[in-house]
Amino acid sequence: MGKSLEFKDLKEFQAGYKKINWQFLVYRNEPIFLDSILMKGYAAKSSYKKLFNINFSWDNEINANYNLIHDLDLLKKLAEIGESYPNKKIIESLRKCYVYGDELISYSMRIKNLKLNRLENKELLKILGNFENKLKYFSVYVIFPMWAYNYPLEHKLTNFLKKKGVKKIDEYLRILVYPTKKNVGFYEQANLFKMALKIKNNKKLWVLFNRRFEKNTVEKISKTELIISEIKKHIEKFGWIQCRNYQGNPWSVEEMIKRIKVVLPDVNKAAKGLYALESKMKKDFLRINGEIKFGSPILELVKTAKELVYYKTFRTDIIHESGFNIRNLLVEIGERFNYSYEDMLNMSVEEIENLEKEKISRNDLEERKKGFVIAMIKGKMNYFWGKDLIRFKKLLVDKANVKSTISEIKGVIANKGIARGVVRIVKDVKDIAKVKKGDILVTPMTFPSFIPAMEKASAFVTDEGGILCHAAIVSREMNKPCIINTKNSTKVLKDGYLVSVDANEGVIKILKKN
Repeated sequence: MGKSLEFKDLKEFQAGYKKINWQFLVYRNEPIFLDSILMKGYAAKSSYKKLFNINFSWDNEINANYNLIHDLDLLKKLAEIGESYPNKKIIESLRKCYVYGDELISYSMRIKNLKLNRLENKELLKILGNFENKLKYFSVYVIFPMWAYNYPLEHKLTNFLKKKGVKKIDEYLRILVYPTKKNVGFYEQANLFKMALKIKNNKKLWVLFNRRFEKNTVEKISKTELIISEIKKHIEKFGWIQCRNYQGNPWSVEEMIKRIKVVLPDVNKAAKGLYALESKMKKDFLRINGEIKFGSPILELVKTAKELVYYKTFRTDIIHESGFNIRNLLVEIGERFNYSYEDMLNMSVEEIENLEKEKISRNDLEERKKGFVIAMIKGKMNYFWGKDLIRFKKLLVDKANVKSTISEIKGVIANKGIARGVVRIVKDVKDIAKVKKGDILVTPMTFPSFIPAMEKASAFVTDEGGILCHAAIVSREMNKPCIINTKNSTKVLKDGYLVSVDANEGVIKILKKN
């Protein structure tokens, strides 16, 4: 039931697999279509040479049901390259990323605005091929700057603070790397607060939004054309944020009304806090600089680290926004060959481009929806599902098993505070609806699409992340307790557990298992 695209047989694949030092890295809900493009882009040696002037290729990776497993030796090699990479070169490469990212968005917008139903099949597939090539080229920015710059920068700054005798290193690092540039998620939330403030200052709207949510609530609010018009504009501008990894749908008007109702009671405080944090961080930075006297080399490192925080979200935002913009293209191609949009996401881009010659069976698609593995070894791609998936799983070592007797989890403090509440595990956008006001959001890592859940939650706990991660930044903006890099919180904790989150000490305690 699997498909070996570039290996002679399973035996040859197994021989290559066993030579690699595999390590589970992150959970990411990336469908076959997207990963079939990204992985090929990661492995393109010519792109690394052209963009960064290095001889490198990220040519080993596995997506096993959204668990991304990487070659540990490649990660180490990237860190070594990053250690010696000059700051000016880093900044220069990130600026190139912004240029290529904007070009990818512009091209995807042109696709979005095309009259696709008027084009021949060959024209549609050619457009898809052009988009594929542009995304492959941009995908190098997903891998190289992130892993080559992130840890070396953090390591250098940490060593500097240690030499200066700083005891609260994590706290100082949080201040030093707080970004000066804002990603789109910040502006989306700011605009949400702007609408909520307008409602709070309008007696008629205030009454409408403070009533209990009923079947006719949206209908009643819809009669107030001004605010509904603003909500629709908000969805048009920011709705793609909710469609991470080519999946999900933009917020509906009803969902936006519910979000506004959540933030409305404390919107004055929340809106002030969103902007006050930046002012506070600037003051704290000046205070620390007065204490330590950084000097030019360290100030350059700090500048680069701040830029890297912005870049981390920028690069993935580009992938998700451009993917949202080409949705109509995939839908149009799918309809012509009798496939749904979900079906298209469960095909590789090569399979889609070859649909005129060979169709994908319904049985194969249903098997892929149950589970799949994409494995790239030395740049060669293999896909597994069905019976071949069962055989492949025997090769994998599950390092994520945890003892059920664990009652306490430790992690890194991202933002201080204490909270108590019910656990809600959120891995994908579809899980957001589970989160109620006051719950504890537990997730592999947060993303801009998780903001509606973060608005409701009283604290955040993540498996992954460092001082530059999304959860760390947003927790400070929302002033909510946050513990990151716990490694296994989504494995140990379950929906319904009652826990305490002590982000002053970096500890999560299970109080009751429901």
